[in-house]
Amino acid sequence: MEHVLHYADVLVLDHAYNAVVSALRFGATLTLDTSGKCALQHATAGAGELASNATVAGLTSAYLTLRDDTFRQLLSLFLITVSFGHVLYQSVATFSYYFIYDQNQLHHPRFLPNQIELEKKVATKAMGPMAAITVPWFFFEVRGYSKLYDNVDEYGWGWLVFSAFFFLFFTDMMIYWVHRALHHRLLYAPLHKVSSASIGVFPTPFASHAFNFMDGYLQSLAYHVFVYLFPLHKLLYLVMFLLVNMWTVIIHDGEYFTNDPIINGAAHHTVHHEQFNYNYGQYFTLWDRIGGTYRAPEEAVFERKMMLKNMLETQAKSTLTKTKSGKEQ
Repeated sequence: MEHVLHYADVLVLDHAYNAVVSALRFGATLTLDTSGKCALQHATAGAGELASNATVAGLTSAYLTLRDDTFRQLLSLFLITVSFGHVLYQSVATFSYYFIYDQNQLHHPRFLPNQIELEKKVATKAMGPMAAITVPWFFFEVRGYSKLYDNVDEYGWGWLVFSAFFFLFFTDMMIYWVHRALHHRLLYAPLHKVSSASIGVFPTPFASHAFNFMDGYLQSLAYHVFVYLFPLHKLLYLVMFLLVNMWTVIIHDGEYFTNDPIINGAAHHTVHHEQFNYNYGQYFTLWDRIGGTYRAPEEAVFERKMMLKNMLETQAKSTLTKTKSGKEQ
């Protein structure tokens, strides 16, 4: 995050903060011209008002114009985190929806009304609060309290390669136990229920981040804790962070690309949504097997036509039975 913050400062934030301070100092308001560039529009203010604005600007500049100021770094990291979260979520989920996701599932009777809009709404609502409580982890990384490093020679290429796999193993383990804990009756209703309610049995890629902000934060803790316990190259950390977010979308895209007994793919995760108490893992099935919560998806789900045919027939029979039962009453 240190490098991301640096380039954000150079390319955007220095200019933005200076513009804010200048606007306050000269009693002006910020506007956007027709080209989309920031411009200062001077206000018709008296000397007293200008002096007051200059005082406010002087105090504000102490926080906003110094890159290493605590307030500025916290604010910058929040803006970066929430913006990056929205861009990554919308871009990856949209791509997956149009080019990977099997949209035949949209016609299934158990697909919730306005489900996609609901998934997007829940995800968007969670982004801000989740970013706010995540920022301290990034802040202390920038301040040098984590074990992130720049030079590969510090730990060697062997550790670099190993740390990538170790990162996946460690985070998968932590996410399994956090996710399983969130299904406990004391935590499920206040924290985890919103995600299950919003994505239904057949989630779309937009369900990947549709959760209560505290739910998402708890399941993301593993990624932050890792770099405070074990050395990890800064660039590798960014790559892994991108990959795990993409994987979160992939396991909700309904494209059952693998029936591997080790990989926790979309088919395994769909079992979790259907049967609730199985397949809590993120990438692998290891901890589900150790914890006794593993449930293999049926072979039929990997035959696309067979899967849809069976689901529709089952739903049709269920609907017919309920209709007859209602008439008899």
